[in-house]
Amino acid sequence: MEPARIIRNATVLIAVSGTGAAVSSAYGYDFTVGNGALQGSWVTNLTAGAGIRTKNPSCSLTGDPNAFGCGAAANTNQWGYADNGDLNYRKGQPFSTYISATSELLLKMPGEGLKFMVRGTGMYDFLAGNTNRTPLSSTAAAQVVYNAQLLDLWAQKDFTIGGRNAHVRLGNQVINWGESMFAQSGINATNSIDVQKLLIPGSQLKQALLPAPMASFAADLSHGFSTEAYYQFQWNGNRYPPVGSYWSVTNGFGRGAEPFTINTGNLNVTGPSAGTIANALGGPGTAGNQDTLNAIKNGLVNGAFAGPPFNDIGLPSTTSLPAKYRPQFGVKFNYSPRAFDANFAFYYLNYTDKSPVLASLANGTEQWSYLGRRQLFGVSANFGLGPWAIGTELSYRPRDAVALSGCYGAGGPLDLNTNGVAGVDCQQWVDKKKFQYDINGLLALTRSEYPFLKLLGADSAALTWELTWIYYPGLSSSGVTRTINGQTVTQVPQTGYLPWLNNGSAAGYPIGMGQGTSSSVGATIDFNWTYDGSLIPGWQVTPGVTFSDGLYGYTPTFTANYMQGAKSVNVYVLFNQNPPNWQAGINFTAFWGGHNTVGQPYADRNFVGLFVTRNF
Repeated sequence: MEPARIIRNATVLIAVSGTGAAVSSAYGYDFTVGNGALQGSWVTNLTAGAGIRTKNPSCSLTGDPNAFGCGAAANTNQWGYADNGDLNYRKGQPFSTYISATSELLLKMPGEGLKFMVRGTGMYDFLAGNTNRTPLSSTAAAQVVYNAQLLDLWAQKDFTIGGRNAHVRLGNQVINWGESMFAQSGINATNSIDVQKLLIPGSQLKQALLPAPMASFAADLSHGFSTEAYYQFQWNGNRYPPVGSYWSVTNGFGRGAEPFTINTGNLNVTGPSAGTIANALGGPGTAGNQDTLNAIKNGLVNGAFAGPPFNDIGLPSTTSLPAKYRPQFGVKFNYSPRAFDANFAFYYLNYTDKSPVLASLANGTEQWSYLGRRQLFGVSANFGLGPWAIGTELSYRPRDAVALSGCYGAGGPLDLNTNGVAGVDCQQWVDKKKFQYDINGLLALTRSEYPFLKLLGADSAALTWELTWIYYPGLSSSGVTRTINGQTVTQVPQTGYLPWLNNGSAAGYPIGMGQGTSSSVGATIDFNWTYDGSLIPGWQVTPGVTFSDGLYGYTPTFTANYMQGAKSVNVYVLFNQNPPNWQAGINFTAFWGGHNTVGQPYADRNFVGLFVTRNF
């Protein structure tokens, strides 16, 4: 049985980053030493923020019959091993109330052509660890309760080649390539993302992008051409919400991971988690004792709960990290024609995946791992089209991992009870060719050109949209048949490694189901308008709304970029002082739609977010 994955898609990113994007990068303190020989800029952002849940956990999205009066309505079959994060926070309970500081220093020596940059961030969350059901592990708390890290740390040398500008930069840095604004998994694949940071109201993008140690080079060439290249010395992966935190949707991946629990009476469905068993045995509150939970987890792995009343067994999981020093590199060529305002770019990347794949091993354990020697070829363009600023990109990966189910006997039903293949190392992925196309547009509106803004009383507005298509040619929804350890097996696409089930099978009980399509499409649109000093003197007030939709198909990967019908809306108001000494924001985000109970795992996690930032 495969685990549910961490849902991380553009919908969530937009839903929470609409408040965080307001934080300014304007420098708070500039200084000069030695008659301009050394110039410096130092900026610090202090932020206080909170996120508050506005819906109680849904019985259809959780697996504990004794939680929230669910009883038989609890969906243990699908969410038994995936509900710690959902059940840990009630309606009206803050899942985050934090303070954070981000500080950066930029030094320049113009006469020497030298630059130096250092940036760090730290936070403490007062209420993320105040869980309602199961405690956060020490490693999980180190990610969401208290966290400090060094971000950028680089030195740069500017020089000229044949009278044209160039530079070399060495150290921890971020490479930002491509034209996508909201969508992931495109050309901008160099740096990892701290997903948990993005999911905190008021967070800044620069806090969530994880710089990597690299040497990079950029140079202007002749006749409108320029180039960039980098060599990355060390791998790092995406950071996902730890088990038990608000945005976690599995107990089996991330910091604090537990054994995957399987129902011994029907191997196709999940069994109750350690927290569910603890409260069933000892009454409400028992799951809050870490020692009790640890004992139950050990019992699950050792078969102590395999019989009635729980019929539950645990499969331990491990994570195999790639070699940190495996070479990763990329090159980009730009062309800006003189005849019209546009930019065209061509890309090549060699990298190691930053999201994992899964394998069910012959020894009865599950293993996450990261695939290397991946390649990407891409082209992009940005140009003006009337009043619109248009950006577009196309990327091609010769090999990209498609998430698959466990192994079944070829030609038989997707039933682990009668047709499961045991005793093999079942790799739950297959490499396929992948294309991803993205197009987006930005329209800046003013009162003189768009009189309807006068009806709003607004001074300006902005409309942004993006459409993304992901395509795996040759991928069949009926899956793949191949030979593993001498046995012929069939596996079906398993979008997000989520617990897809066929509840209407001829067997009379739930069995496995394939869910994943060769094509998937998603869209995002944002509209916001600004009152410049007219509502609050000295302040820009910007209301806005962002809507995201999985229009077609199911992206068959760990990331599960798009799932048909899954929607979100984020309504926000930003407050920016002029000059930006103070900034603030408030937002409400709702999730709905999608296939049954699996296609939108966040359907019960609507929330209100707010933040205040002081810039120095």
